[in-house]
Amino acid sequence: MASTCDVVAASETASGAVALAGRWTYNVPAPSSERAARHESDRSAASAAGGEARRCTVPAATVIERIRRHVDESPYYARLLGEPWIDELLADDRMRRLFGRSKSRKEITEAYAAAEQVRRMLRALGGDSERGRGAVVFDVCSGRGVGALLLSFLLPEARVVMVDVDGAMDLSHVQARPNLAFCELDLFSEGAPAVLRAAAAGASVRVATAMHLCGALSPRLITLACRLDLLDAFVCCPCCLKGSLGTEVKAASRRQSRDPHAVLLDTLLALAQREAADGDDVGLFIDAHMCSPKNGFVGVVKRRGAAQPAESCEPCEDEPGGGAA
Repeated sequence: MASTCDVVAASETASGAVALAGRWTYNVPAPSSERAARHESDRSAASAAGGEARRCTVPAATVIERIRRHVDESPYYARLLGEPWIDELLADDRMRRLFGRSKSRKEITEAYAAAEQVRRMLRALGGDSERGRGAVVFDVCSGRGVGALLLSFLLPEARVVMVDVDGAMDLSHVQARPNLAFCELDLFSEGAPAVLRAAAAGASVRVATAMHLCGALSPRLITLACRLDLLDAFVCCPCCLKGSLGTEVKAASRRQSRDPHAVLLDTLLALAQREAADGDDVGLFIDAHMCSPKNGFVGVVKRRGAAQPAESCEPCEDEPGGGAA
């Protein structure tokens, strides 16, 4: 029997017609002791902190040639190849290993799209959008961290913090960047707000980007960020349709003959508008240069001068068959 929290969202299309009034649930993940009992590794944190890194067998010249073949697909590839730090990036085995996989090409465009959003948020907040001085940037659900690594170069004076629940990754490249860190964190855990607050200690500006969040992770981030004094701004780019949220969105897309991802973006935008305080800037941003059809960001830049009081979800209730994220 799963413990669940409820999130309720309403969305309207541009014409004003109700697109979706959905209610979905997400499972509260098992405590860390239970995850340990399932033999999950602490490799991510250990490799990020130190230790021997595996060699990269793909030469830098090969990585550059692979990226160059795709420059016509997105201007972000040419931008990466023209960066003054590209040689430094590819000279280090720990960092070059991230770009030796075919999947990394898509991740490069996602990283630059995220960086554009981060810079937009920093400008709106009066921060340093060129070098990130005084800012902490969370890369939520970072995975192995191609995006976070590139952000650490693009904003060299910001603290970039990778946040992910996966404890079994090789993150030895984190050691290569003085302004990059990793935090193993379950976003649904009760202690998540305190961990994020501690990680941002001393920062003058706190922003977050979250690329391709699955299922209930997007509404979780939206509600956490809007209700608590954790972030000054954030964007999330939702991905797969899972759980009862996914079921509702698919049903709505069939009724409206619309793309399911467009309905999902409308739904999350409406949730952000409902959760945001008066005066906050809430928006939907599409990046056509991302090599993915799921290229929409829902974002909030807070405008209030005083921190909001801490809030939390309603007490969880046991509910059989709750939708899994």
